[in-house]
Amino acid sequence: MFQTCEEDPGNSEVLCSTVTLIEEYYVDPIGKGALADAAIESLQTANVPEPDERGEVCAIPGEAFRGVCELADERNWDVDKTAETATTGMIFRTLDPNSAYIDPATTELFRENQEGAIQGIGALVTSRNDADEVCDPIGDGCRMLIVSTFPDGPAAKAGLEPDDQIITVSGESINGRSIDEVTAEVRGPERTTVNLGIRRDSEEFTIDIERAAVEVPVVESEVIDGTGYLRVNQFTANAGDQVRAALEGFGSVDEMVLDLRNNPGGLLDAAIEVTSEFTDEGGVVEIESREGVEHYDVLPGGLATDPDLPLYVLINRGSASASEVLAGALGESGRATVLGENSFGKNTVQQQFPLPNDGTLKLTIARWHTPGGLDFGENGITPDIAVELDPTATAEEVVDQTLAAVG
Repeated sequence: MFQTCEEDPGNSEVLCSTVTLIEEYYVDPIGKGALADAAIESLQTANVPEPDERGEVCAIPGEAFRGVCELADERNWDVDKTAETATTGMIFRTLDPNSAYIDPATTELFRENQEGAIQGIGALVTSRNDADEVCDPIGDGCRMLIVSTFPDGPAAKAGLEPDDQIITVSGESINGRSIDEVTAEVRGPERTTVNLGIRRDSEEFTIDIERAAVEVPVVESEVIDGTGYLRVNQFTANAGDQVRAALEGFGSVDEMVLDLRNNPGGLLDAAIEVTSEFTDEGGVVEIESREGVEHYDVLPGGLATDPDLPLYVLINRGSASASEVLAGALGESGRATVLGENSFGKNTVQQQFPLPNDGTLKLTIARWHTPGGLDFGENGITPDIAVELDPTATAEEVVDQTLAAVG
């Protein structure tokens, strides 16, 4: 007989907590039976180590999970590692690709990302399959790709380029691992070195990169011949403050270009703050969850809300999530003209829940759409003006191309 999580989660507390959170918060109802089947299936081919100490306690979130503890008992597996392996496999097999179990080490990296400072190589990465969809884990057609490199960062200085595929880290293949796990290994203390195997087109090579303390370049700005150019690379906690400081520095300009290309998103609060700098009325986004629909309106006090100030928002297939919220809100209201190509199409909202082992459960809790009801989860945001913008162009060239496109 195995005890239940309600009695005492024992060494199964990660699995116990995750099942409870999925049942309560996941955007779509899912039963314990489906979760248990996925957890047990993931363990059938798993390689779990033996326990470090005797007396570990395996608990089950429900009768359907009995097979998890039976496998741990029969094969003399470490119960903590069994619970983690079952949790990872359960999420991968039953939930959407944006939900994930994040181990304690990678959890710390997420905190660094949101604060806007990291130690690593200075690159944004993504995972894509042959249909150009987010995928996990790496392998079987799922590739880990460089989206962009930070200016003057280690990756840029080493010559890494967008669409370079990472195939090994420290000589080991990354197949079978999540993008978060690989990112955790690539990062590390400054002045240490990491070796990456890269595939570029048909060429494969390895490269040593010395890690450094890298400040995520959240906002880049300059005034170009009377046009205020503002690039937002990610919606970190400090993005709103940086955008406001940039707008204060512009002074009087004739028009503005807001560049969201390759911005993967970030914090919803930051997206609302930035959107509110450009419009003083209306909604920003609507979020639909199990509890119903929640509306988020703009905040007062924006610095560039004058409707007579032309605003052009640039997007591409790398613009995702919170970037699409901003572009959708400003474009739909008529405050901005959106240019570029269709955005990524990520319409889901994730919340991070702390777990008892200091790891995190990243769980899709809702789907969002524009205030007018557009669900951009399939095709992304469609620009008002389709134009192909050179990803290597300078800010001045981007402004010239934008103004030429709008006539």
